Amino acid sequence: MTLRAATLSAPMVLAPATVIFVSSNVVNVGNLAFNMAFSRMMTPEVFAQLAVVLTIKLALLSVLVSLQMAVSQVVAAKPGADTLHGIGQFTRRIWVWLILTACVLAPVFALVPYINVPIGLLLLAALPFAGVMSTLRGLAFGRVQVARVVASAQAEMLVRLFGALLAWWAGWGLTGVVAAIALSIVAGWIVLVDLLPRPKPTAPIGRALFLAASPFAILQLAQVLALDGDILLASIRLPGADAGQIAALSLFQRIQFFGLFALASILLPTIVAAAKHGHSLWQALRPAAQLFGAVTLPLILCAAVFPDLMISLLVGPAYLAASPVLWMAILSAAAFTFSYLAGTVAIALGCRLSAPILLGAACVQLAVMTLPHVDDIPSLLSVKLSVQGLAAIALFTLTLRRLRAPVSK
Repeated sequence: MTLRAATLSAPMVLAPATVIFVSSNVVNVGNLAFNMAFSRMMTPEVFAQLAVVLTIKLALLSVLVSLQMAVSQVVAAKPGADTLHGIGQFTRRIWVWLILTACVLAPVFALVPYINVPIGLLLLAALPFAGVMSTLRGLAFGRVQVARVVASAQAEMLVRLFGALLAWWAGWGLTGVVAAIALSIVAGWIVLVDLLPRPKPTAPIGRALFLAASPFAILQLAQVLALDGDILLASIRLPGADAGQIAALSLFQRIQFFGLFALASILLPTIVAAAKHGHSLWQALRPAAQLFGAVTLPLILCAAVFPDLMISLLVGPAYLAASPVLWMAILSAAAFTFSYLAGTVAIALGCRLSAPILLGAACVQLAVMTLPHVDDIPSLLSVKLSVQGLAAIALFTLTLRRLRAPVSK
């Protein structure tokens, strides 16, 4: 039995999905500790500033995550030596392109609220490392090198958490926290850099990767707009304290989404390989579906029954005003997470329509949020929940049709 075929048997499919899931949630706990610490050490106004910085960071990295997914898909479908050499060549070019991109973006950051020159330069300096890290993580996912993926993710989380705490305690303020975030990206890159294949000019792959990355870039843009767009709107339209409440609610949404996001990374090569080898798609999906339910249902239940306790424990009593709408925040994030995972499955099966649907829903959500009568936290979340609920129904229907359709081997 080949390595690729072995990974498709039920125990082996379960093992990578479970390991990645556990690792992802250890990272999620580290990120939770990060937010718990800084929501208490910072005022709601300063915490809102940190949330804006993190949102901009996620926006910068969204395209790079799409490259990770594309590399994973290409490697899973064509794991030969030519593919690996082509990825080596492409990765080195990405390094140069991102350095040039950072230079172009540097003046733009001076116009963004809460982003001073040092913070902007720190984020941009990390961009080339993030690009290479993303392609190498995609390579590791596509080859099911779970240990490397886990090591990179844990290194990034640990440096971010403890580096940011040390920087804050040293009195370096928000700039020091951002420096730790930038260094954490370098740490995640260091763990993977020796996986970089040697380039071979006769094996160009950039065009194929960009084509494969395009739907995932759209998905990532939808994620930033859908889950974090209200943070930027709140920072503009609402008082500073209310913007801080939105930032706290966003933390819970990130717990929901990023606790399960890694499932998309393992689902993609698994579904591609299952379709290629004629294995059961439903069997390949089962572990991810079970883990989605195991995380989502308890979170929604706790948010509905114990909102004050969850708010107090995770972000502190200063944010208790947001507890009545906590269930709405988590349920809307759960709907988006479901749509994202369903969209990933559809893309793996050759249907790219899922990405524009999700992006369209995110744009509609933000457009409605800008209406004059949507001027407080409950109304913002009502819009988000309604739109994301409808999007989840649409993505479920689309993906179910793809799963039932015959797949060519």
